[in-house]
Amino acid sequence: MTDKQREALKLLLRDHARRSAVDRETARQSLIDEGIYTQDGELAPEFGGKTAEGAQPSLT
Repeated sequence: MTDKQREALKLLLRDHARRSAVDRETARQSLIDEGIYTQDGELAPEFGGKTAEGAQPSLT
C-alpha cells in the first residue's frame, strides 16, 4: 500500500467514524451493520458474544 493510499484510507475511516457517532441509534446501527452486534443488541459470537446454543465461543 502506498502512502497516498494509506492517507486516503485514513480519511475514509475518519469520515465513517464521524458519521457513525452522530447519535446513539446511528452508532448502534453501525455496529450491527458491521457485524459486531446482533439485531437483538447482543455481542456477536465472533467478538465474544454467545453462540445460538448459548455458549461462549472458544477463543482458540
